Amino acid sequence: MIDPRINKLARVLVHYSSGVKAGERVQLMGTPASEPLLRELYREVLRVGAHPIVRMRLSDQDALLFAEATEQELDYTDPMVLSELDGIDFNAGAKDRSGGSAQPIQPQPLPRKLECPSRNTPNLSSAQDG
Repeated sequence: MIDPRINKLARVLVHYSSGVKAGERVQLMGTPASEPLLRELYREVLRVGAHPIVRMRLSDQDALLFAEATEQELDYTDPMVLSELDGIDFNAGAKDRSGGSAQPIQPQPLPRKLECPSRNTPNLSSAQDG
């Protein structure tokens, strides 16, 4: 049974906060802990006639990247990701608050890979408690 608060949040995000319209491409990103919200967002996006694209991330993906990647890996930007982002009309992300990583990420300058061109695509980040 779906928590009615999650269903209501998904309806608010899709219909009011973002105003998703039929035919638009909507990227939904989250971690496994955010799956209930992503599922309801997916359902609502389909109901308005838009095209949802779901991308799951590891809970500790960023921590692993900063702990293990070389400078070259930090500088790398996947051209397929850039191409996909170019066609996105709306981007919604859900994060879990479980911490995901036992090791805190040490502050450091942002890698150049985060400095990619943007089409002013709105980015909505919703937090969901785990």
